[in-house]
Amino acid sequence: MLENTNQAGSPTHQPTEPELVRFTERLTDTADPDQASREADMLLLFLASGGTVLGTIVGAIVYLSLFATAYAPTVPWMLWLLVSVALGGVCGCAVVMRVLHAKDMIVWESGRR
Repeated sequence: MLENTNQAGSPTHQPTEPELVRFTERLTDTADPDQASREADMLLLFLASGGTVLGTIVGAIVYLSLFATAYAPTVPWMLWLLVSVALGGVCGCAVVMRVLHAKDMIVWESGRR
């Protein structure tokens, strides 16, 4: 929370909303902050899943272009392909979350309320 002072000089507490919630309020033209917060959660879910899908595709392309020509298509080869695809998906989701956090679009929660 940020602490501001009102005209009388006494501190007032104003909760700050993450930029993603304010963006969602503007995007959906919603005046209710609780509704905008729920919609921002859905938008965050879609962005994270988009990063996961893109990371998966990039992981598969990197593995197939760098390592697939050296090995015969056996079970261990396919296992390593699945591992690289999974790691690519995790990294894609993590990149989306880091970028949103770096731009102050989201705020990491440190604990339960």
